[in-house]
Amino acid sequence: MSKAVYRNFRKQYGVDLLSKSTENDDIGQKVEWDFGKLDIDHITFIDDLNLPIEQANNLISKLKKTNLVKASFADMELNKQAFIKIGAFIPNIGTGFKSGFGFSKMLRVQFSDIWAKEMSGDILREIVGELKHFEKNHSKEFKKKLAKDLVIESLYYANKVELIFENSTERDMKAAVEYINIDFETRVEATAANKIVFKGSKTLPFAAKFSALKDFID
Repeated sequence: MSKAVYRNFRKQYGVDLLSKSTENDDIGQKVEWDFGKLDIDHITFIDDLNLPIEQANNLISKLKKTNLVKASFADMELNKQAFIKIGAFIPNIGTGFKSGFGFSKMLRVQFSDIWAKEMSGDILREIVGELKHFEKNHSKEFKKKLAKDLVIESLYYANKVELIFENSTERDMKAAVEYINIDFETRVEATAANKIVFKGSKTLPFAAKFSALKDFID
């Protein structure tokens, strides 16, 4: 997808659409991000704070064990401009779509029943405290090594993903399921005229919020 698609998604929702994702993605991990070009190291910034091993492991464990909460978004969607002639990958479904089948007819992709995993509450206060302590005692190293690092502040998951088409039939939708090679029994919840409904995932995120470490203490 073009950078414009990612920019528009961020402008509308205040978070970034992921171009790819895995079940190993988690809050606190460092990333490189350029509107669609994503590289997640699966390494947390905690490792850079020079904490005692036990304390660092405890903090990392708290991040991993953070519970999902109902997101403030009722739903999110992508319109057809994101797909025409360019194809797309939808992380929450875990598959790619080519523009050769039905995408001239696609209206939108809608994510609903959205859940979030966030750095907030006690864990966020603890992280902010450690960042401030590190900045105070290692100011040059913080500015050089950590300040501009981007990390995952929150991840978003959808329990339901709907592909809505224009002027299609239920037969078209079933053919589309076969074309994109999705396991019908485990992933496809329903097909109908103009629509395919997928079971979503609470382990495979489709969107995220990235923040620079310096923003946590400004």
